[in-house]
Amino acid sequence: MTPADSILLPFAPHPECDRLSTAELRDELREAPAAADERLEILHKLPSEDRDPLLEIWLVQERRLILAEINKRNPGADSFPHLRENNPAESISGLITWNEFLTVALTARQWTLEGLLPEKGLAVLQGRGKQGKSTLALHLCSAIAAGKGFLERPTKQKPIVYINYEMPDDYLQELIRSKEIPSNAYVLNWPESVLRLETVGAVIDKIADASGLAVIDSFRGAFKLTGKGENLAGEAGVLLRRLQELAVIKGWIILVIHHGKRTTADGTDSIAGTGDWIASPDVIWSWSRTEATKPGTLIVEGRIPPIEPLSVRLSIDECNFLGSVKETQDESDKQAIYRVLTSDGQNSDAIAEAAKLAPGTARARLETMYKAGQVNREGSGKRGSPYLWSKIFSAESDSYSAETNSGEWEDVTSGAA
Repeated sequence: MTPADSILLPFAPHPECDRLSTAELRDELREAPAAADERLEILHKLPSEDRDPLLEIWLVQERRLILAEINKRNPGADSFPHLRENNPAESISGLITWNEFLTVALTARQWTLEGLLPEKGLAVLQGRGKQGKSTLALHLCSAIAAGKGFLERPTKQKPIVYINYEMPDDYLQELIRSKEIPSNAYVLNWPESVLRLETVGAVIDKIADASGLAVIDSFRGAFKLTGKGENLAGEAGVLLRRLQELAVIKGWIILVIHHGKRTTADGTDSIAGTGDWIASPDVIWSWSRTEATKPGTLIVEGRIPPIEPLSVRLSIDECNFLGSVKETQDESDKQAIYRVLTSDGQNSDAIAEAAKLAPGTARARLETMYKAGQVNREGSGKRGSPYLWSKIFSAESDSYSAETNSGEWEDVTSGAA
């Protein structure tokens, strides 16, 4: 028998909670924290070679399963014990009419990142694996800790802590070293096998600032939920709601990095897991990038004013805002058109085919370029006399041609470093 065998466990690692009564579950939950703490304390006193690496995960999951089952049952008034001995109607305050509410004076909304990240609450950065989510998050952290702009938007300077459960130390050092190193930026590597919300709160308290940014990378790595657990409101949903509550209480913004589904869907439609992944966060950042050498797309959704999807060029060394996706795509289309135009007139279908654009897109871009004096147009646009488009060889046209073929243009459209 190993020293770890002396740690008494109350029931199997996956207790059949659905077979217990609600009262029995509450008894288990009442006793579980103290018992789990005692067992974890014994575990941590053991020499590292005698520890079972799965045991700590096992102990935390035990408590989670009980809590998940209680939340799933949602036993009505039993969820609100403070109402049992009181008249519920007498305990409710703040009930006002819509007209009364509209007279309430509001304070200006505060932002961590203007228009994209609120002062406090829960945020999620999600996307497919290995597309640069952690790199994007570390650029954000560096800017906020230094109080510098990010994606051409102002930030509010505040401390940051990066709770890392994903990257090896050497790679994380490489990512951090490429940026400015603010004195109020912290990192916490694998603080425990399974991250507890109490630990997140303790870290925030240790930094001792009224407002800050905490990044958890990643949800699956930190909380060790299985794929099934991430789809259950009673497990992932409870953790997300409690993270949001913790963020509001502490006055911090907590950003959780999460993986997206393997799908062609965009934005929140691509997020993996329970619907709480969409309902709980105050803001969701969805990052996608088809190739590392090309700009990526950042879609920002949530309890904030609508924002056009952003085009961002991202690498270890830089994170540059290129404009909205629509703006950068429009310019890319115009460049493709200009490259296939000749001095001889061509109809829009021929230009679309040569530029590899949809006919409707080519026509729309040609109209815009014509109004800007960048192309020539002949014909009436009617049957028998279609519009014929050609280059304008003039100083203005030459200027546009030089601009679209410059190194600066290549940076914007192709993401070349």
